[in-house]
Amino acid sequence: MGSLLGIVALAVVVLAWLDSLRARERAVSCCAEACRRMDVQFLDQTVALSRIGLARGPGKAVVIRRRYVFEFSTNGSDRRRGCAELLGPEVHYVQLDHPDGSTILDPAGGPELRLH
Repeated sequence: MGSLLGIVALAVVVLAWLDSLRARERAVSCCAEACRRMDVQFLDQTVALSRIGLARGPGKAVVIRRRYVFEFSTNGSDRRRGCAELLGPEVHYVQLDHPDGSTILDPAGGPELRLH
């Protein structure tokens, strides 16, 4: 009985780890696409997990909320911050702190929203 419980626990850990890897890959992809759309350079080609928790997703289901931060450059010599939030496996938004004002991008390709 103890070995079965150990195998189940190991399987849960492996599945959680794989889910985290997929979420991170999705965040990297969406951040790179957001930088391309804004005509800025996505620096280091990576994101870092800054916050994780639970939230209500589409259909009011409880999902994991992950917030990733990244850096980009507008001219090649500056470093600016951005973030991406995922609700479950889906990207909720990508925000770039652009010098012209923060820009929030809809991952579905909708219009951007600029905040000054």
